[in-house]
Amino acid sequence: MRKIAFIGGGKGSLSPELARRQEILRKTASPDTQIDYYGGKGSIESREGEYKGTGKFGAIEDEYGLAYHFPGTARIIVEADEEGYDAIILSCGGDPGFFAIYEAAGIPIIGSDTTARHVCSLISHRFTLLKRVCPGR
Repeated sequence: MRKIAFIGGGKGSLSPELARRQEILRKTASPDTQIDYYGGKGSIESREGEYKGTGKFGAIEDEYGLAYHFPGTARIIVEADEEGYDAIILSCGGDPGFFAIYEAAGIPIIGSDTTARHVCSLISHRFTLLKRVCPGR
């Protein structure tokens, strides 16, 4: 059986949006594929508290949030590799630290931002990435 780690960031139970995304992944995966919401060694059972994020909307929304969460995300991805997962899906739209994490892990990593840009490049000659700028806190 193939095992894929779905990493949504933070700690605690799934938000309604992450639960929706995980359900879509499970429905579209082949029957011999197991998709787990993964939060580090021991998976979700080792997670405590509720995920709040660093930004106004409970997500990584700026460079500060990226710098704050990156070390933990990198550690979780290396642990998923060590625990025998075959691939990783990052649910964060900005693919925080994607290339550095890719170097650290020995398994495929799929980032939603990188994937979306690739799909856009297949269906159009030009596309635009709109990015919200967060003024000071």
